[in-house]
Amino acid sequence: MKFHFATAVWGGKYVDLFLNVCLPNQLTKGNLLAFTGHDCVYKVFTSKKDARAIARNRLIAEAQKIMPVKIIPVKNLFKLAGKHDMTQYSAAIESMNKCHKMAIEEANAEDAPLFFLPPDQVWSDGAFARAREIILQGKRAINVATPRLARDTFLPLFLEKFRDSDGYMPAPARELTKLALGHLHPLINTFFADSKDFAAEWTWHIFWRVGKSGVLGRFLFFYPLVVWPTEKNVRPGLAIDFDYPFMAVPNFDDHYIVTDSDEIAGYEFSPSDKFEEKITPARFDPHYFASNILNRFSNRINRRFLLRSVRLHGESLSPEWEQAEKVAKRIARKSLAAYAQGKKWEANQLTSVLSRKVDRVVIFGGGTGGELAVKMAKRSGWKVAYFVDNNPAKWGTTLLNRPVKGPAELMNKDFDLIVVASYPGRRAISRQLNKMGFAYNYDYICHVNYDSRALNAIKGKITKTVVSAQILEGAM
Repeated sequence: MKFHFATAVWGGKYVDLFLNVCLPNQLTKGNLLAFTGHDCVYKVFTSKKDARAIARNRLIAEAQKIMPVKIIPVKNLFKLAGKHDMTQYSAAIESMNKCHKMAIEEANAEDAPLFFLPPDQVWSDGAFARAREIILQGKRAINVATPRLARDTFLPLFLEKFRDSDGYMPAPARELTKLALGHLHPLINTFFADSKDFAAEWTWHIFWRVGKSGVLGRFLFFYPLVVWPTEKNVRPGLAIDFDYPFMAVPNFDDHYIVTDSDEIAGYEFSPSDKFEEKITPARFDPHYFASNILNRFSNRINRRFLLRSVRLHGESLSPEWEQAEKVAKRIARKSLAAYAQGKKWEANQLTSVLSRKVDRVVIFGGGTGGELAVKMAKRSGWKVAYFVDNNPAKWGTTLLNRPVKGPAELMNKDFDLIVVASYPGRRAISRQLNKMGFAYNYDYICHVNYDSRALNAIKGKITKTVVSAQILEGAM
């Protein structure tokens, strides 16, 4: 079996981290060196300018002794400068996606499992060799908890502790984790269930401290260290660690969750002030977590992720872990129960909406969501009258052979139902429609769905048993 490794990196600061921290950490006995003599390729997606500096680095030559290394220049990569806002951050993520999509297409052409290796992560020695074993045992996606660390305090100590005389950085899992847990990023510290600044809008994980020995976590999203897709025609919509693993590997049983940092440990690092604007006073509440996080970001796979505990520890497990496990289990099940109760109520409301006569619908939003909404309308026997978009540049154009109009056209009320098709913009569009006098689950619904079973549930005969937590708002 052939394996692909891919890194997307550009810009002086990140190239420096890649060449002087990440690559030396990867070139160790249990990581890249474990693939010596195997059919592999390492690809670096970067800017034309940075490609020259990367090609000259001595560690690239060392990597080439293990496997072919291809440095691939990519045009128009967005470069962050100084302290950046979310718009800039999103643009950088889009550039990252461009590189990852190229890597995915090339790996899929050879049916090769693909290691995603960012330029701001370090891994325990043996992580890559263990990942290969897991894939060879038949798993298709390897999910690892990689909590964000404060780069400014963690990195100097990491280099001091793990850099050997030749410049390589093998890091045993337990030693790496012991160091890492002392330098959690300020944003990550808001993910603890007892935090006074619980990150209510961003929390995709919940943590509990277990004495001084470690941290117990429950996760909705992991980092996909390796993905070997069963669905090869899909690409990341938002990011490789957000929607892509669930679309590429839609069967839960094909996913492997690393539940103990002794097996594989990985950590990303960022400046301490990154996302500081997201930290606000709040307390964890299972019901709010269900309505705000699970309702917006969960799907049929990662709700099952939440039922698994992950142990991050730099010391041997103590009796305290058993009690922490009980607390985590109770909180996770309470949150999922609250989510299910909300979905049951929503399903009853939706059943009422869709049981009335609907002939003409308007789709608010385009892209992939718009295409899926058109398919949904076709299955339901609805006619799509036109699209609505907030971008004036699109007004008067056509999309999927239908006119695109501005939101003001909705006041003509020449339709039976509005279908909000934009996933990233659905909350803002919902608020916009509410201000215009339209009511949710009466005048409009939100279509967010990548699951064909959920689409089938709105084919015509709607029942309370069919319309479940899989439909519309809850499914990816």
